[in-house]
Amino acid sequence: MPRNRRPGAAGRSALTGVFFFGLLLAGLRGEETRNFQLTVFGGLHHQAAYGSDKDYIRGENDFPVTPAHTPGMVGFGLTYFFTPHFGIEYDGRFVRSSRVTCRDPSDGDTLTFETNRHFAMTLNLILEVPLGRFRPYLAVGGGLDRMEARGERLVTALGHEIIVDDPAESGLLDPVIQAGGGLRVLLFKGVGLSLDGRYVVVFDKPSSLQGLSFGLGLVVRL
Repeated sequence: MPRNRRPGAAGRSALTGVFFFGLLLAGLRGEETRNFQLTVFGGLHHQAAYGSDKDYIRGENDFPVTPAHTPGMVGFGLTYFFTPHFGIEYDGRFVRSSRVTCRDPSDGDTLTFETNRHFAMTLNLILEVPLGRFRPYLAVGGGLDRMEARGERLVTALGHEIIVDDPAESGLLDPVIQAGGGLRVLLFKGVGLSLDGRYVVVFDKPSSLQGLSFGLGLVVRL
């Protein structure tokens, strides 16, 4: 079965305390020392459909195509700027589950389930162009994507039972790359808003997963 077939255990990210600590530091430090930037954001991740009817194997891969879906996403980014224009960013993004329905191409049977949650951790190069309060930027980099998954029992619309075994730990971690950019707008000294969009590819087997992430966040220059 494809990668997003098994629902994962619940995951939580505690980011509020980190953000307000950064907000405090931003008020205490001078503009000339603000080489660090903290962003906390939320948004949506649009996952493109993947798989093909050609991958159908009776009794093994009865539902080969996972349709497109758009779960919610939260995350944070911590960037260190070497110069006013160039920096390196650690980016963490938690993508929630989404309810989808797959179809068996042999008899039209359907299976509805929750996709897996997953967390991507990447290091990215940042190019930012300061234009007063407006700071457009580009980002490109890569890292690892870890899926949350466990075995379960599923029942199709026609009453067929599907047993999904617990996945091997080695199958939960995949390389990921992302590229994109956005715009940061400083509302007052050291604090602003960020609008971000990135193209994401997870190199899973048998199919790579391609998607688009869009986030709106709060930015603190530290």
